[in-house]
Amino acid sequence: MHAWHTRLESGLRVAAERLDGARTVAVGLWLDCGTRHESGAESGVCHFLEHAIFKGTARRDLLTIARELESLGGQTDAYTTHEATCLTLHVLPEHLARALDLLADLVTAASLDSAAVETERQVIAEEIREAEDNPSDLVQELCARRVWADHPLSQPVLGTLESVAALDAARLRAFRDDHWCADRVLLCAAGAVDGPTLADLAGQAFASLRPRAVPMPVDPPGFGPGLATRREDTEQVYLCLATPGLAAADPDRHALWALDLLLGGTMNSRLFQQVREQRGLAYQVGSSWHAQRDAGLMLIDAVASPAKVEELLRVVRAEVEDLAATGLSEEDLAWVKAYARTTLTLGAESMPAQMARIGRGFFYEDRFVALEETLAAVENLTTAGLQRTARRVFGGGPWALAAVGPITARRADRWWKAVGA
Repeated sequence: MHAWHTRLESGLRVAAERLDGARTVAVGLWLDCGTRHESGAESGVCHFLEHAIFKGTARRDLLTIARELESLGGQTDAYTTHEATCLTLHVLPEHLARALDLLADLVTAASLDSAAVETERQVIAEEIREAEDNPSDLVQELCARRVWADHPLSQPVLGTLESVAALDAARLRAFRDDHWCADRVLLCAAGAVDGPTLADLAGQAFASLRPRAVPMPVDPPGFGPGLATRREDTEQVYLCLATPGLAAADPDRHALWALDLLLGGTMNSRLFQQVREQRGLAYQVGSSWHAQRDAGLMLIDAVASPAKVEELLRVVRAEVEDLAATGLSEEDLAWVKAYARTTLTLGAESMPAQMARIGRGFFYEDRFVALEETLAAVENLTTAGLQRTARRVFGGGPWALAAVGPITARRADRWWKAVGA
């Protein structure tokens, strides 16, 4: 492996890792611009832009872009998060220059004309309606609004029907021109790629990017405990229980990753075994850690019949409290280390996964984070360290509960009391 990185004179960062034996290259363009950087009036603009740039540029129309992406013969992806907008390509090495030219054209020269924007607005509106019809998505958004309150992190990545309706072509162009600038771009690659060559190609392809973006205030969020409910005509109740987690680069991040696996991340987890297998309280239950640069959330999700929700919540709180009070066994620790070795090593066979590792390292820590470093950090975990992190996260902190389904005021009051927050 040969890791290499630099910052171009324009401010654009380039990071590459040449992997011996690789026959393909995965390229990712990470824009340091996501939902948390939007004002309420422009909610959804990052996601809208991610869609609209594929509608045509000064040099390529919609069909040409589609044909060129397919002719590269690899895999293409684009997505928006609360903190970033990402475009990725997985191609053969001989197509690298073409891939970068296409990425740069989309980012710097998308036409964003009114007709194309209006067409894409209809597509995004349908995507929002689909999310609103999905109780699993709905309860997540309800929980985010409860815990993040007025902070931009509470806004849905898709925006709302109202906010998206107000985003015309001029506002999309203005946001892009203000924020999609060289000092907010991270270009990373993994596989059959040479770092200096990648930097030279990037310098040429992205030469028209404005060097500096308009400053964006990024205030850390607080945490709003409490109950949020939405009555829907469903047979089951969709639940999301939240407590503050850790930020993405926190020193205890590897311990929390392990705790998440053992709490609700796999079929071997405590919640899956106790809630579903042993007691039959839910068909679906699990946990997940959502990390931002300066904050994080630990979420526990479940779907259950209304009659079982109260007991389910009591069991969940009992498992969480036991995790903080008594920690984990040596057997648990050995299992999570074996799981980590397997999953992380298998992931190393994927060039897109390797590229994503490089991207996360520079996005959150501004450095290379080698696979071997992560494996060593997990291998060095101890039961005492895991319990300390469990106490830090689950040891009496605030809780929030969101619920969607056939909810009455009496039911909601009992469920909140069962949380014991």
